[in-house]
Amino acid sequence: MAVEWQLQAVMQDRGIRNASQLQAAMADRLGIQISRVALDKLLKKAPAQIRLETAQYLCTLLQVPLESLLIITPEALIRQPVLIQPFGKSSQTSEPFMVDPSQFF
Repeated sequence: MAVEWQLQAVMQDRGIRNASQLQAAMADRLGIQISRVALDKLLKKAPAQIRLETAQYLCTLLQVPLESLLIITPEALIRQPVLIQPFGKSSQTSEPFMVDPSQFF
């Protein structure tokens, strides 16, 4: 899955250039204190995870929906059959069977 973190681009569109300015804007406009170090990490690279509360603060401050900050492009679905081994006691005597994932979509 491809993830594009667009925080810097959105900030620049709003005239905010760095973590210190972002921190000051959050404190002034939202009354929220987030450390400059934490904000600097968000600016340097896409986070592996982000608290929903933090995402909400960023979206509110920058006046954008979440999909403006975080663009997720899903990978193609696996369309080839997958070998599945049955569960339970009978699995030792049962033959594996094929499942076509397209049957579920």
